Amino acid sequence: KVLAYCRSKAEYFKDPWNWLDLGVVIAGVVATGAAHVFAHGASDAYGNPGMLRLLRILRILRIPKVGRIFRRVPVLWRLLSGLTGTLGAMVWGSVLIALILIMWSVVAIELIHPVAWMVHVDDPF
Repeated sequence: KVLAYCRSKAEYFKDPWNWLDLGVVIAGVVATGAAHVFAHGASDAYGNPGMLRLLRILRILRIPKVGRIFRRVPVLWRLLSGLTGTLGAMVWGSVLIALILIMWSVVAIELIHPVAWMVHVDDPF
């Protein structure tokens, strides 16, 4: 990425997002190398593999960088804005549907329960 991104390496390291990318890549390389060592029967002297999983979680820090792409492309930004605008309506629609289902379930139980009880009492088999 350094060679493809800038004419000089100094420009690449001015952006803090690139420093984050570099850190994530280095952590990934270290985690992959250490996982290879652990998979091939290394002793416990190399440390805890759980810490390597923690380094992989740091990749989540790259998510805000994707947001920058959405802001630079107007069509993607409008699409994302539209999706986030509809989330509220979708949540309240789901709540309404759940309430209607609960209400009709209670009504159905109240109507079916007496009939089922009479059938059960009248027919012992």
